[in-house]
Amino acid sequence: MDVDETQDMEAEETVVEESKKEHDESENKDEGITDKETTDEPDDGEGEKEVPEPDDGEGKTEVPEPDDGEGKTEVPELDFSEDKTEVPEPDVGDGKAAVEEAEAGYEIMAEVKEKAQDNEDGQLEKTDSAKEGPVNNLEPSSVVEAEKEVEGEATGATEDGGQRDAAENEKEQEEAENEERDKENADNGEEESTYIRMKDEDEKKIAADFYYNFEEFMSKARVTEGSGLPSDLLSLQHSFGYDCKRRHNLHLLDENHLLFIAGNVLQILNVRTKKQTYIRSTSGGSIGALAVHPSRKYFAVGEKGKAPNINIFEYPSLKLYRILRGGTEASYASLNYSPDGELLASQGGDPDYMLTVWNWREEKIMLRSKAFSQDVFRVTFASELEGQLTTAGTSHIRFWKMADTFTGLKLQGELGRFGRTQISDIEGYVELPDGKVLSGCDWGNLLLWDGGLIKVEVTKRGRKSCHSGPIMQILLDEGELITVGVDGYIRVWDFETIDTADQTDESGLFEMDPMNELRVGQDVQLYGIVKSIDEENEPTIWYAQDANGGIWRLDLSFSHTSQAPEKLMTYHSGSILGCVTSPNTHLAASVGLDHSVRVFDYGQQKQLSESHFNAGGSSILWAPQIVDPKGKTVVAGFTDGVVRILTVSQMPEDIPRNKKGECEVALKQVFKPHSKAVTSMAYDGKGQILATGGQDATVFFMNIGNPYEPVGFIKVPAPVRQLLWTPEKFNKQALLVVCDEGIVVELGVPDVDKLDTARTFEIKDVTVRQYTFHSIKSRLRHEEELERKKIEEEERKKKEEEERRRRIERGLETESEHGDEHDEHSKAVHDDWQPFIPKEPSPILHAFYDVNEEEYFWLSMGEFDSGYLYKCKFTSPEEKTKIRPDAADEPVLAVPIVESDDIPISTLIFSVSGNQALMGMQDGSIRVQTLLKAILFH
Repeated sequence: MDVDETQDMEAEETVVEESKKEHDESENKDEGITDKETTDEPDDGEGEKEVPEPDDGEGKTEVPEPDDGEGKTEVPELDFSEDKTEVPEPDVGDGKAAVEEAEAGYEIMAEVKEKAQDNEDGQLEKTDSAKEGPVNNLEPSSVVEAEKEVEGEATGATEDGGQRDAAENEKEQEEAENEERDKENADNGEEESTYIRMKDEDEKKIAADFYYNFEEFMSKARVTEGSGLPSDLLSLQHSFGYDCKRRHNLHLLDENHLLFIAGNVLQILNVRTKKQTYIRSTSGGSIGALAVHPSRKYFAVGEKGKAPNINIFEYPSLKLYRILRGGTEASYASLNYSPDGELLASQGGDPDYMLTVWNWREEKIMLRSKAFSQDVFRVTFASELEGQLTTAGTSHIRFWKMADTFTGLKLQGELGRFGRTQISDIEGYVELPDGKVLSGCDWGNLLLWDGGLIKVEVTKRGRKSCHSGPIMQILLDEGELITVGVDGYIRVWDFETIDTADQTDESGLFEMDPMNELRVGQDVQLYGIVKSIDEENEPTIWYAQDANGGIWRLDLSFSHTSQAPEKLMTYHSGSILGCVTSPNTHLAASVGLDHSVRVFDYGQQKQLSESHFNAGGSSILWAPQIVDPKGKTVVAGFTDGVVRILTVSQMPEDIPRNKKGECEVALKQVFKPHSKAVTSMAYDGKGQILATGGQDATVFFMNIGNPYEPVGFIKVPAPVRQLLWTPEKFNKQALLVVCDEGIVVELGVPDVDKLDTARTFEIKDVTVRQYTFHSIKSRLRHEEELERKKIEEEERKKKEEEERRRRIERGLETESEHGDEHDEHSKAVHDDWQPFIPKEPSPILHAFYDVNEEEYFWLSMGEFDSGYLYKCKFTSPEEKTKIRPDAADEPVLAVPIVESDDIPISTLIFSVSGNQALMGMQDGSIRVQTLLKAILFH
C-alpha cells in the first residue's frame, strides 16, 4: 500500500471515531474537523511552509517543504494521474540538497512555461498549451525532456536577467494563488482528487459512428489445438436465473424490455413475450454493475476480473460502442450517468474503491479519487446541481464536487458526519434540488443531510421506523419522495415537509406519516423499482426487484382503480444447491436455500412449478427408472435433516387454459434421518436401497417401497460430502462415502435380516474401509521443476557443444583447451528441499470409482491440492506392513489438469458414450475433456 492510500484510510478511520464522539452539531462546525489529509510541516522560525504535492490520483498528501531562507516558496504540482507514474518526493532530511532540488525544479518549470507560451509553433509537443491551464500538468516523459532542454540552455537563461525576472514574478503569482487555494480547501475540509488534464480541442476524437466488432471482444470457449472439439460444442440455450440479491440490478430500456445481470451473462427480458436476449461478458468473468443512459440509447456494463472494462452498448442494435479501460483493479460496484448523459461515474470495489468520472464518448478519464477504504455501494450524479455527486456504502456517505481550481478540475469529497446519530451503512439516498441529501439507515428511518451534517432524522408518528429494516432506494418523482424498503413496502412522503423539517427537541427526530403506501406481497424484499415509459400519459406502472426471487409489475397510482401487484417472473433467491434432470423427460428439478423446489421444462424454456417448505433445500435426487419407471419421483433433502419424497405429475385437464401444460408437485412422504443438513443421497444400482448422508456425520439407509422403510444408520469419521454406490458391473456392492477432512470411507451393504432395531437404529456389523488423503502436490511440483531444469540444462549443453564445435572448426580453440576446463554448471547442487503438507487437509470435492479396476477410485481435491485428478486405493493391513507409514494413503497416480490454472474441479460426469468427461470448475466454467479410453459404468 502506498503512502496516499495509507493516509486516506487513516483519515477516514479518524472521521468515524470523531463522529462517534460528537454530541452537538455546533461543536462539529466550531472544531472545524476535516477529512483532508495533512502531515506536520517543519518550522524554521519564520512561519509555516506549504508545498502542493505530486498527485497520484488517490487523494491529496502534503509533504514538508524545503526552506530556501527567503520566505515561503511553493512548488507547482506534477499531475501524473493518466499513467499513474509515481515521482519520488524530495528528501527533506538534507536541507541543502532539498533547497537545491527545489530551486532546480523552479527553474525547470519557469523555463518550460516560457517555452509553452513563446513557442506557438508547438516545439514542446508534450507539454500542455497555455490556455489549458498550469504547465505542471505534464506527462513524466515531458518532464524529463523539459529538464534536458532546460539544462542545455541554463547559462543563457541566467545571463538574460529579463527572462529570469519574468519567471520569478510569474512564480510569485502562482505561489499567491496556490496559497489562497490551499487555505480555501483547508477551511472546507475537502479531499482533492487527481486532475486528469483535458486534451486540446483539436485533438483527434473518436468518430460518432465508430463501433467495435463485439465478436472480437466477446468471451468464447477456448479450444485446445488438435483436440477436434468444435468451439460451439456447448452453447447457452436459456437461463432460468436472475441475480436478484445484487444491488440495483433492474433497469428499463424501453416500454417492453428490462435489463439485468445473471452470473456472467447480461439478460434483456421482453416483459410481454418473456423472450430473453443474452450478452456475454468480454472478460469471461462476472458482471459487476449496469447503468442506462438518460436517452435509453446506450447502456454501460461494468465487469469483474483483472483490470476490468466498462463496455458501452448501443440500444437496440446492441453494438459495442465504447470501451472504457483502467477505471479499477478488480470489479465495478456501481455506474451512473450524469443527467445530461455526457459523463459517466464508475465506482470500483475492493481493493482500490476508485471513483472515476469519464468522458465516456471519448473513452477518457476526467477525474478520479479513492472514494473510501471500505465497500461503496453506489455512486450518483445530483439531478439538479451540476458537478455534484454522492457515494455511499459501509458506515459512510460522501458528498463530492467537481471544482474548477487553479490547478485544474478537481474532485473534492467531504465525509458526512453522523454526530450523535448511530453510524450506519447507507443503501438508499437521493439528492434534493437545494443541495440537501436524504438517505436511509440500517434501522429504517430517513436521515436529512445538510452541509455534511445530519440536520434531522425523520420517523413515523409515535417514533415508529419509516421501514422495518434498511431503505434500499429513495426517489424524487413528480414532486413526491418514494422510499423502497426490504420490508416489502413502498411509501410516498411529502417532499416539502421533509425538505423543511427541523428538530423539535434534543432527540433530533422529526415525526410524520407517509401519504400513501403499498405492501407488494408477503415475504417480498424490495431492492429497487424502475418507472415504465408511456409516451402519451404519465406512467404509473413500475417494475420492482424482489430479492426473494422475482420481478414485479406495480401500479403506484394509489387510486381505487389501481391494479394489484403482479409477479411477472420468479426465480431462485440465493444459492442453488442441487439440480437434476428427469431420466425419461425433458424436465429438471432444483432446490435452493430459499426453501423452494422448482421444476422446469428446459425444452419449452419455462418454469412449471414452485413449492416452498419450512427449511432451505440442501440436496436433490431424481429417482432412476429402476425405482420409478414413469420418472415421477423426486427426493429432496433439507438443511433441517428432513427428506421429502415428491411426485411430479401433469396438472388435471380441467385447469384454466393459461395454466395448461404446467405440472404439480405433490408431497408423498416425509422422514427425518439426520439432525443436521442432508448433504447427499444415492440409490443403489438394484433400486432397493436409498442412502442419505448428513452434516451430522452419519449415513442412513432406507428400504425402497411404498412407503420407504428405515433400515438404520452408520457413523462415519466426519460430515458427509458425497455418496456413491459401486457401478453395476462390479462384483461387489458397496457405498463410497466422501467426508470432510480428506477422508473416504467404503461401507458394505447391511444385511437387513440380521439387524435388530428394537433398541437402536445404529448399524455396527458392517464392513468398513477408510482412506485419508495424503498430499503429494508439492512433491509433484518439485519433480516437475527438476524436470524443467534438466531439460534447460540439456539445451544449454547442446548449445555450448555446438558453439565449441564451431570454434574448433575456425581454429579458435582446441579440444584439449576445453577438456580441462571446469564446468561450473555441472556442479551438483545439494537439494535440501522438503515437501509442504497443508496443516488443514484439502477438501475432497468429487469422487468416482475406476470402472476398470474395482479397488481404485479417483479424487478431485480443492484448495492447495487442486490441479490434479488423483488415483487412490484402499490399503489393506497386510499391504501397509510392506510400505512406509507415510506412504500408505498417498495417491498411486496423479493426472495433471492441463491449462486449468489449478482451479478445482467441483463435479465431474461422463458422456453417454464415455468418450468425454464434463468438468464443472469452481470458478463457474465448464471444461470438456476428450478421453483416450472410453469410461462406461454399465
